[in-house]
Amino acid sequence: MHDLVDRFDLEPESAERVARALLQGELTPVQSAALLTSLRMKGETVWEVAAFARAMRSSVIPVVTSRTPLLDTCGTGGSTFKTFNVSTCVALLLASQGIAVAKHGNRAMSGTCGSADVLEALGVNLALSPERIGKIIDRVGIGFLFAQAHHPGMKHIAPVRKELGFRTIFNLMGPLSNPAGANLQLMGVYEKRLCALAAGALKELGCERALVVHHAQGADEILTFGITYCSELKDGVVTERLLTPADFGLKEWQLPDPNHLRATDTLSESAEVVERVLSGLEKLPQDTARLDLVSVNAGAAFTLTGHAATLAEGYEMARAALKSGAGREKLAELVFATNEKDTLSSTENTS
Repeated sequence: MHDLVDRFDLEPESAERVARALLQGELTPVQSAALLTSLRMKGETVWEVAAFARAMRSSVIPVVTSRTPLLDTCGTGGSTFKTFNVSTCVALLLASQGIAVAKHGNRAMSGTCGSADVLEALGVNLALSPERIGKIIDRVGIGFLFAQAHHPGMKHIAPVRKELGFRTIFNLMGPLSNPAGANLQLMGVYEKRLCALAAGALKELGCERALVVHHAQGADEILTFGITYCSELKDGVVTERLLTPADFGLKEWQLPDPNHLRATDTLSESAEVVERVLSGLEKLPQDTARLDLVSVNAGAAFTLTGHAATLAEGYEMARAALKSGAGREKLAELVFATNEKDTLSSTENTS
């Protein structure tokens, strides 16, 4: 604690040790608040973020799946430009194309509703055991990992975070602590400076490939107008990039009305938007804008998995997949799998 107050960086071992103490409830609320405040004021390093993530991973209730590689589209939330449930749509679309997805998520942070809220509204059962989720990923190719069910240690920190009222190192932890150990990540962050910080932490944590993105308008994802800042982890090296709509093959006349990308006002409206997008419906200007938004983000993910060589190729693949309605079919498959009686084991054993 004294080192942090004096603005010295923590060694990785010390950072992980203090993070474990936080997660195990060994610190008083005052000590916890002082620690998180001191870290925030000093500025977290890559090694401190990675150390906290290791502590989170060591205390997680894990999900075991045989599927590999495994991708996550979880972002930090906390955006100032609040969009509809883009990362959820992307996750389902990718799964419909044979990419295994372990979608880590929670209830609302930056939008009207979070991934947990909208999936629940669409019929996905969130109250599943880790074993069941792993089996669903094996069979369906996608599972939802409800953050609050997998990180019991967060109960010791949640009251302090709420009372502090500002962002701390734990705002980065969700995307960095996937319970299934996803090794490919498309991660949105709420501030530009966090792109390099999170990408560096993912490198330290052994992630194979990642894109960490933040849009200049404050969104924690790639938008179809303006500039998106991107830190890319590939072959153990982090590089900085600027992404524009032209990188995805979008022309000037295709750029959207930004209001068409924003979150809706209610949970039912959010669920309707997700269904329209995944069904590939394109009757209104906002339909086109939303399809393009999901396609650029899914297109970026296709480059992570090796399905596309360029962002433009990835965009075209994603757009075609959306128009086919494959994403909606995958959603229906996930809803069925999470609500059927737990017969997955016997089904798999006889297949």
